[in-house]
Order: sequence, then C-alpha cells, then structure tokens
Amino acid sequence: MVISMKRLEFIKKGAKNNMKKILSLLISNKFHIILFFTIILLVIIIGIFGKKIDDSTTKEGYFSSIPSNLTYDKVVNSKLEQTNTPEIYKSKYDGEIIRWQGKISAYHSQITGIKFCVIDEEHQNVDIDKPCDWFWAFSDDVMNADNLEVNPNWDGYWVNYILRYYKVPFNEKDYFYNDIYTLEGRINRIDCGVDNKCVPNIDILGITK
Repeated sequence: MVISMKRLEFIKKGAKNNMKKILSLLISNKFHIILFFTIILLVIIIGIFGKKIDDSTTKEGYFSSIPSNLTYDKVVNSKLEQTNTPEIYKSKYDGEIIRWQGKISAYHSQITGIKFCVIDEEHQNVDIDKPCDWFWAFSDDVMNADNLEVNPNWDGYWVNYILRYYKVPFNEKDYFYNDIYTLEGRINRIDCGVDNKCVPNIDILGITK
C-alpha cells in the first residue's frame, strides 16, 4: 500500500502531538508527585521544628501552654538536705518550672524581689496585710536595681521596679498590691530562715496580670 506524502506528514504530525500530550501528562503527574512528597516533607519538618519550639518554651519558661502541676504545698514539702548557705535547703523540684498566682504581700518587707501571697485551691481569701503562705520571686536580672552606678534613677521601690522591668501594667495610685498576678519561674531552693516557716525561692521567668 502506498501512502501519499501528505498523508505521511499528517500521521507524523499526529504522532508528534500525541507524544507532546503524553510527555505533558507525564510531566504533570511527576509535578504532582513531587508536590505531594514536598508537602509531606514540609509537614514533617514543621512538626519537628514545632516540637523543638515547644520543648524550648517549656524548658525556658516564657509562659508555656502546659501548666505546671507542682502546687505550692508540694514544693514546700519537697525539702531535702541543707546547702552550704545556712537555712537554705535543696528541693527535689529544683529547676522545675511553676506557674503560680498570687497577690503582693503588704505585710512582709519587699527587698531584692517580690514576696507573693500564693493563691490556689488550698489558699483562698488572701489578706495581703496579714501573714500568708508566700513565695519569694527574684531574678539576677534585677539584682542591681539599687546600684546607683547601674540605675541612677533608683527610687527605693523594689516592687515597682520589678513590675516595670517585666512590663506589668499597674497604677501606683491604686492598691495594686491586691491585684492578682501570674508568675512563671524556676524553683531555686527553699528558704527556711527568712520567716517562721519555709518558703520557696523562685527565679522569675515572667510576670503577667
């Protein structure tokens, strides 16, 4: 059978078009396959990165989304052996992060930190003008507050300085000690010499109201 040149050109053109369609389809499918595995890889990477952020947040504090289940009473009763500093004891929870609520004690003196009257299920109806179960919140970041060489504007008010440092809003004209604050910090020993009962020392990571 003899095929005319015109017919042959038509067949070649059709075959070429079909090849383009097949190639285009293969490329399209390959693209979708690559896209599919790229999305899976991104999800895995985001999951791993997100977990690292969560772990870092929990480790460093910064108001993690996982509330601590360490209660005030549990920490107070976790006293271990005495350290080299008189009346300062180790806690089996040293280094653990807590998130407690409290009011600022007006009964106790406020020097080098803030003494918070704890508020939780076991401590309700707190009167800040009377003795209370309290914890001592401080930080190396604010220890030089009364050093005039470092802080020439020092006015003698530790509580005000610390709240400002952690950007906690308060009105000096109001009785802001009686507001409820949330403190997140790291347990750092138990002090049994500052009061007639032992109190937890807390390294401040953050304060909110």
